Amino acid sequence: MKSALDRVAAFRAKMQGEALSSAASRTLLPVNGEDTESMNAFITRVGQVVALELQIKQLLNGLGTSTILYPCYMAFGCGLWALKMRGLTATGPTSIFQTEANVRKAIWVGRGLDPTALEGIIAIVTAP
Repeated sequence: MKSALDRVAAFRAKMQGEALSSAASRTLLPVNGEDTESMNAFITRVGQVVALELQIKQLLNGLGTSTILYPCYMAFGCGLWALKMRGLTATGPTSIFQTEANVRKAIWVGRGLDPTALEGIIAIVTAP
């Protein structure tokens, strides 16, 4: 798994259209007149995703899940996180978020993932 700094460096390289020097890509300061506000927002989101992935991995380790299935669980968790970031409310059993989470859970259970682990991931994503 890439670190938050590696992800930011890759984003910068993609947005600038050229490879950055190793020293410049490791700093969190704007490079070549980047928009500081949008870059800080991106860095914050990357940090949230890295923290989410770490929590999901800890959950899966505790459940004794095979590591070959980790990408599937990560895809499930990141999909729910994306819904949460779009502003869907995560409260109540009939919320749009909960309905979507249940649909996605049913899809991934059909693909062979453990429902207990998926419930745990839903709890991680909905935690404040």
